[in-house]
Amino acid sequence: MENHSNYFYWISLGLILAFAFTNCNRKAPKPIDTSGVNTKVDSLLDTMLISGELPQPKDTTSIPPPEKESEPLLHYIRGACFGHCPVYGIDVYSDGRLVFDGKMFTKRKGKYIGQLSGEELAELIQRIGETGFDTLSPVYPEEQTMYIPDLPNKEIAVQLAGNYHKVIDNHSAPEILKQFEKWVENTLRYHPSLKPISADQ
Repeated sequence: MENHSNYFYWISLGLILAFAFTNCNRKAPKPIDTSGVNTKVDSLLDTMLISGELPQPKDTTSIPPPEKESEPLLHYIRGACFGHCPVYGIDVYSDGRLVFDGKMFTKRKGKYIGQLSGEELAELIQRIGETGFDTLSPVYPEEQTMYIPDLPNKEIAVQLAGNYHKVIDNHSAPEILKQFEKWVENTLRYHPSLKPISADQ
């Protein structure tokens, strides 16, 4: 009986040692290398964007103004003369949108859109008020016989607080209107926010 006990003892001991030896020599699994995964995904997305498989973001830098307003707050047109006078139009809407339309002899040709700040829009409305615009004559000079065809007409229309008034200035307009015209031409015509909608140049 004692011999059988010793026999099972040595067999059990041998199995335990064999199992321990096997586990000690087993190599740990290598970790998965993910260092290049993000790079490959980024490269794939770039390829799909270039090939057109993914939608690319739209360019919103040049968007035509919406046509919800039939009349701008300010509509300014400088007409032609017999020479090389610049011909263009300027529209300013109540939300501050600024549209420049260069026709002839202007540095900018075609339509450009920009945006006035709140302070600039307030200044425009203040200047319109200072001219007493709605009290001005519809045409200058008031005497039609004094009209000079070679001079460029300035057509100024204002839609403000529900009131609409238009003035055509050939020459001899009041000095306060002349100063307003000069401000529009020097400030709004060259406004830094203007970007092309369509260009003919």
